[in-house]
Amino acid sequence: WACDKVHTHVLDLKDLTAVKGAVDSLASRMQGLDVLISNAGMMTAGLSTVNCSLEAWQQEMEVNLTAPFLLTQAAVPHLRCSDSAAIVHVSSICSSVAFENLLPYCTAKA
Repeated sequence: WACDKVHTHVLDLKDLTAVKGAVDSLASRMQGLDVLISNAGMMTAGLSTVNCSLEAWQQEMEVNLTAPFLLTQAAVPHLRCSDSAAIVHVSSICSSVAFENLLPYCTAKA
């Protein structure tokens, strides 16, 4: 990989406008997209059914479920123009093994 082919964007992955803007900007700079790799995630230890607030639940769902959806939605129009398009959503061992006190994270990754 050449250094001029690596681009980063700092943005709120829960913000549809920011996500679409970042994906469109990157596609324009790179003259298209071939792959989307969604690897962002968050995990708050100590959250069980008993002590997990609705706010904590929603925050983890937004980052772990909504963000990949928004990224995919923004990237698909660009990926359709590629002959070798791919979408990779990185998951976790928590998708198949429930760990105590990681309720929202395990739920989102399953």
